[in-house]
Amino acid sequence: MRYFLSLLLVVLALIDARAQLFMRAYAPLGATFNPPNFYAPASAAAVTPTGYLLADYYGIVCALDPYGEPLACHRLRRASSQAGIGLYLTHVESDGADAFYYASLANDTMIVLKSNGAASITWQAGIVGANTGEQLLPTGDGGCMLLYRIGNAGSQRAALVRYGANGAVIWRKAYRIPGNNSNFMAYGLAHTADGGFLICGQFNSASTSRAFVCRLNANGSVSWAREIGPGNNNDDEAMAVTELPNGNIRVAIRSPQTGMALSMVDLSGTGGFLSSWGYQAPTLGAGPLRFAADGSAYATGNYSQVYRIAPDGSVVFAQNHEGPPGTSMTPQALLPKADGTQVLLGNYYTNPFSNSISALYASGPLGVLPSPYSSPYSINQVAYTATLSAISPSDSALTGGHTPQLIFQSEPLWADTMFAVPTGVNDQDPVPFDLQIRPNPVSDQLTIGADGNIGFRSVEVFDPSGARVLSLQGNLRAPYSIDLRSLSSGPYLLQVEGPGGRVSKSFLKN
Repeated sequence: MRYFLSLLLVVLALIDARAQLFMRAYAPLGATFNPPNFYAPASAAAVTPTGYLLADYYGIVCALDPYGEPLACHRLRRASSQAGIGLYLTHVESDGADAFYYASLANDTMIVLKSNGAASITWQAGIVGANTGEQLLPTGDGGCMLLYRIGNAGSQRAALVRYGANGAVIWRKAYRIPGNNSNFMAYGLAHTADGGFLICGQFNSASTSRAFVCRLNANGSVSWAREIGPGNNNDDEAMAVTELPNGNIRVAIRSPQTGMALSMVDLSGTGGFLSSWGYQAPTLGAGPLRFAADGSAYATGNYSQVYRIAPDGSVVFAQNHEGPPGTSMTPQALLPKADGTQVLLGNYYTNPFSNSISALYASGPLGVLPSPYSSPYSINQVAYTATLSAISPSDSALTGGHTPQLIFQSEPLWADTMFAVPTGVNDQDPVPFDLQIRPNPVSDQLTIGADGNIGFRSVEVFDPSGARVLSLQGNLRAPYSIDLRSLSSGPYLLQVEGPGGRVSKSFLKN
């Protein structure tokens, strides 16, 4: 029994290690992955307790297992005959077994909904006349908050709505500096330990733009706000904010000064200046950035750049994550995972207007992927001195809203592929034959079987990096045995091509 338990722990550990590294692309059945021939860009993804959620702009949501393989797909659509016309899904966030979604409808309506993943809607709420949703934030009590913008170009205001666990509006407010009718826009939102919130963004004053951070209490009223200078010819903006474990506040500033892509500014819980520093590298950009609970920052940059910054400000890694050879990759978000690793959501294409395929890259602590899909670059941490000055935005209550009529409708399972290594798991619908392997774990000979005395056209084995380590071709009759004694211990993927298509199974080599 002790040996069995030890072996089980080893197996689970190795399976978990395999789960940390995968590279998969996703598209409707019938699409080709390389070169891409279908326009199916992803808009959002979320890490869940059981795997991932992947969403595209047109309302498709797929639940994925920890290895990135699709389990179920649904389409968010109107309950009426207009289906998904004019509906664009752009945000998804996980909160335990629940998920929250944000979608825009007909250019003037925002919709927030809660579901049990991607199948059954718990509640949904709409806001008419809203402009742009910026961030969706689960509040940990079954509800969520939406940060968005209202108003016309040149005079937009930051707005927040807090929904309770049942979808009821707890409060809804807009923010502006009194006497200033120019833009006051927020892009980042975070919790604080006392039940309040933080927002950050950019506002206009005297023909210049400035970054700002603002602390709110649990009811959305302003506790304090700070302008962050010295400014950079209207290019600087505060794009993300977090409360650190010690109660201090960290703000990420995009383009804080000429030649600097990103800076971090630390404040005390009461808004006092503590420290600041910046990051520079040739062609470095600052795209969407997410903070983890410990203060680590996970960011995307220009082109295919992804990078991670430790809580102490040091650069953990900087990598280019590429699409298949001959394509270009646009990173959408680098998502932190609880185990200290990360997953990239990106879209790769040969023409961004006609073909674009969504991809997830789950990488290890240093962000390295198999060649040629990643290459390192260097980011320099440099001196930067921020300045703070008090500002006094006010809040005003907003009213109105309606209940939209959206539903999740079951969709055919999307196909997925490992780059250069078709998994076959979901390329055919239904699975063309029942693949059986034994023993698993295996030490030397692995026997491959199927219902009936069918023939296999090919048998291939891939290691966790996607490299092909064994390939057999011909009329291979079931049951068929392969010798695995030359393989190192660890998890592998078996892919068999038989009547009607390919099927894959994972196994563990002792």
